[in-house]
Amino acid sequence: MKIALNQNLQGLNRAKSQVNLASSRIARWGLNTEGVNDTVAIDGAERPRNVLNQKWGKGPDGLSPDVNLSEEAIRFKSGEWAFKANIAATRSVLDMEREAIERLDAQTKDD
Repeated sequence: MKIALNQNLQGLNRAKSQVNLASSRIARWGLNTEGVNDTVAIDGAERPRNVLNQKWGKGPDGLSPDVNLSEEAIRFKSGEWAFKANIAATRSVLDMEREAIERLDAQTKDD
C-alpha cells in the first residue's frame, strides 16, 4: 500500500508541475518581461517569484515568448485530469486498505 501511495504522490507532483507550467506560460503570454524585476509584493514585502526552470523552450529560463495558448490549454487540462486521476487512485488504495483491515479484524474476532 505504501508503494502505491508513493506512486500516487509522485503523480500528483507531476500533475501539479504541469498545471503550474501551463498557468505560468499563459500568465506571461503577450508580456514583454525583458528588463523587468522578477519580484512580487506579498503583504507589502517584495519577494522573488518562483521561476520555472524548464529544460525546453527558447528563453533563458525555458519559457518561450512564442506561447501557443491552445497547447497551454491542453497542457493545463491534462494536468488537471492527471491530478484528479491520482486523487481517485489514492482514494481507491485507502479504501482497499480500510477494507483489508476490517476483514482481518472480523476474521480475528471469529477465531
